[in-house]
Amino acid sequence: MDSIPWFERAFGAEYCDVYPHRDLGAAKAEIRFLAESGLPTRGARVLDLACGFGRHTQALVDEGFCATGVDLSPELLALAPGEPGGRYLRADMRELPFQKACFEACVCLFSSFGYLRSDAEHLALLRGLAAVLGPGAALFLDLMNPHRIRTTLVPETVTELKGMRIVQRRTLAEGGRRVRKEVQIELAGGSSKCWTEDVRLFEPPEIERLLFASGFVLEATWGDFSGQTFDLGSDRQLLRARRIVSDSNPL
Repeated sequence: MDSIPWFERAFGAEYCDVYPHRDLGAAKAEIRFLAESGLPTRGARVLDLACGFGRHTQALVDEGFCATGVDLSPELLALAPGEPGGRYLRADMRELPFQKACFEACVCLFSSFGYLRSDAEHLALLRGLAAVLGPGAALFLDLMNPHRIRTTLVPETVTELKGMRIVQRRTLAEGGRRVRKEVQIELAGGSSKCWTEDVRLFEPPEIERLLFASGFVLEATWGDFSGQTFDLGSDRQLLRARRIVSDSNPL
């Protein structure tokens, strides 16, 4: 097995070409919903975890928050907007370089939670995140809906865009607990780039248990960024959890 995690290879600048609809306009609408659904007051310190090219970080800044975007990909961070007020840092989400309780909220969006190989690693990640969030801080996780993915998975799509041919092949793995996607970008000159994405699908009870074990209580679940009720057919699994400290669940 390759010892280098897939997410250390996958997120080059070409990643933006695969998801052109994930732009700043979409991010502004999503952050506006979160601002109305549990983010603290404007001016609060918010961590944008796995921020990519910073579209949600910039949207947070535009909404009046003091936002810090963190990502492991130098290529995506190089594309981040440079307007005053935003701040970007290259770091591994598994080893956050921050002091304890220095953020009042965190957003981790577009299926960016679920990259790791084991639930023990995901639990450790959440505990590390809990350490940099103050008591009562809000955590928003934007996950895939497992049932919808399993029942509507499209095995292959081919897209022509900007002179490129983008082929995406999708499969379920580990008994439907993970979804894997092979991405191949073929350029007009004959060169190509390939990578694999491999993401854990969390059932609602599974993610609730992980959150509680790491110091969070789940408060709300929506099916999308318009606030629709979550059900088996929902587009997304959007969660709001709250950072807690108690005698029964110490950190």
